[in-house]
Amino acid sequence: MENINPYESSEFLWALFNDIPSSVFVIDKENRIRFFNESFRKLFNADEFDSINKLCGDVLGCEFQLKEGAICGATSDCLKCKFRSNFIKGFIDNTATKEKINRVFEIGNVKAIKHFTFINKLIHFNNQEMQFVIIDDITDQVEQRIKLEELLKFKNQIIQIAAHDIRNPITAIFSFADVLLDKSYYCSPEQTEEFITIIKQSSVFSIELLNDLLDFSTLESEESRLHLEQIEYTSFLKSVIKINQSIANRKGIKLTLKNSCKPFTLSIDKNKIEQVINNLLSNAIKFSSKNSDIEIYCNIYKGKAITKVKDFGPGIIINELNDLFKPFKKGSAVPTGDEKSTGLGLVISKKIISAHSGNIWAESEEGKGAVFIFTIPVKK
Repeated sequence: MENINPYESSEFLWALFNDIPSSVFVIDKENRIRFFNESFRKLFNADEFDSINKLCGDVLGCEFQLKEGAICGATSDCLKCKFRSNFIKGFIDNTATKEKINRVFEIGNVKAIKHFTFINKLIHFNNQEMQFVIIDDITDQVEQRIKLEELLKFKNQIIQIAAHDIRNPITAIFSFADVLLDKSYYCSPEQTEEFITIIKQSSVFSIELLNDLLDFSTLESEESRLHLEQIEYTSFLKSVIKINQSIANRKGIKLTLKNSCKPFTLSIDKNKIEQVINNLLSNAIKFSSKNSDIEIYCNIYKGKAITKVKDFGPGIIINELNDLFKPFKKGSAVPTGDEKSTGLGLVISKKIISAHSGNIWAESEEGKGAVFIFTIPVKK
């Protein structure tokens, strides 16, 4: 077999050039692209013929040009461009440089923040000075690292907050149990009942917090899977309301389904949607006065099943509406029956509804109650 002399074989060099996984291109002193390889074409969706001799920014989809509609090198932001400044420096100093760049690029009519590393080196070809540039797209790695850092930070916050929230009820359980077991301390029947009630309430809150943490952790780690089934939604909603009515009875609150729409079928994870409705009704009961009403609405509009839970409690301050669906965020409104909240119910509800391709939000006017709404697409 005849040996290939790469120095004499332009075809071999071109094949090697195209097989490099990094994006490679060459520009002249006017900042015009003279050559590029296959990886560059794929990364920047560059036309094989139309991109040659075009200004660098035109081919890369530079955000500075997009903002001003000016040519590459003529925008007010070109002096900030790391590509341009390094290319100029390379021609002047004849030195190779390595840089990182992250900004918005429009590639294939799609605007996105991209993270690149690039190396540029001065070369001579056909008695011309040019810059040989190698670009590596590290966007996925950077986004994964940022996501991991945010997740670790968030997990640490959860541990700290959970430890703080669970310490108080456990301390109460220990203290009152210790008093009840202390034979030297006399407790009247009334005191004994009061202490046992506190122990039970603290235990219930601790269990709810642990359950919410487990649910939240599962949803956050994307280990949760929806078990979808076709459910006749109106009957399902009525049954969930009926269960919650027994809880509302303790405060003399009446739950009413105001506009029961015609029976329709919805593809949902029954247990998870029941959890969402329970969370919304539980919150409405917590912040409603004794002997008041809570209204539930259900209808279909533009291909979506809409469920609303409306109370007539103190309402929500407008500045707090945006924080309602963030972990451990609690509003300034005080429960009317000294109920406690874990601060995770609405976060879990949002994740469940999002998994069903739906939306959930709250509307309120301070002093006039609150309404929580969620939608789920009705799929034929």
